[in-house]
Amino acid sequence: MKIALGTNIFGNFHRQDLCIKSLKRLKKEYPDIIDLYNIQPTTDMQDEEGFTILPSLIKTSKDIIPNGKKTKPLMLEMFGSLSELEGYDYFIFTNSDIIISNRFIKLIINNPDYDSFSGSRLTILHIDTLDDEPTPIQYQIAGFDTFAIKTSWWNENKDKFPDYVYAEPCWDVHYATLLKKYGKSMFANKWPATLFHVFHEVAWASDTPELRYNETILIKQHNEDYELWNKFLFTVLMKRKPNNMFLKPIPNEEAMENTIFRHE
Repeated sequence: MKIALGTNIFGNFHRQDLCIKSLKRLKKEYPDIIDLYNIQPTTDMQDEEGFTILPSLIKTSKDIIPNGKKTKPLMLEMFGSLSELEGYDYFIFTNSDIIISNRFIKLIINNPDYDSFSGSRLTILHIDTLDDEPTPIQYQIAGFDTFAIKTSWWNENKDKFPDYVYAEPCWDVHYATLLKKYGKSMFANKWPATLFHVFHEVAWASDTPELRYNETILIKQHNEDYELWNKFLFTVLMKRKPNNMFLKPIPNEEAMENTIFRHE
C-alpha cells in the first residue's frame, strides 16, 4: 500500500509545528508506505523540509466570491492535487494543526475494503511536545479534520463533491456525508483516538462572505445532505457522555450510524 499524505502549510504557529512533527514521525515509521506533500499556491510557496511541494493551488476564494475578504484555497484543488499523483492507493488530506497518530494509518492498512475514512479530532489541553501526556477536553463530533480516501474511488466519484472554501465550516461534514452515501466509509471518531488537536479559540468569524458561501452550498443547494448529517449529529453523536465532552460513544452507535446513512 502507498499513501500520499498532504496538508497546506502556512504561517508559523505551535499547533502546526506539532502537526508537522507528527507527520514526519509517521514517515519515519512507514517509510515505504507514506510520502509527505505540502499543498501550496503556484506563487509565494512555503517550503518545509521532508515534504514535497505540490504547487497546485491556482484559484482562491476571491475568484469565486465577488465580495470576498479572504484568499483561502478551494477544496477540490486541495483534494485534486493529491488524487492526481500517480502510484498511490490512498491519499490523506489533513488540516495543518492536527496531530495524526500511527493508529490512523493502521486503521487504513487494516481495513483495505473501505473506500474512505473521515477522522474527527480529540481536543486536548496544551502540550509542548508529542511525547507529553495528552489531557482530553472534548471529542469534536460536529466536524472532521482528516480524510483518507482510496484514490481510484475518488477519481470515479469526485463529481459528486461540490467545491468549498477551505478553513470555513460546512465542507468537512458534507464531504463526510457524501463519502458515507456513495461509498464504504468509516468515521474515525471513536476509541482509541487517532487524531489530536490542541485547544484554541475559534479562529473563523461568525458572519463572512466565505462562511455564507459555504453555508449556501450545504444548506440550500444540498439540503437533503444537510438534513441527513443533522439527523446523525443530533440523534446519535450529541447523546454521547459526558455532556459537552462527547468522549463515550453510545451503545450501538455504529449500527445507528449505518442505518441513518443506509450503509451496508
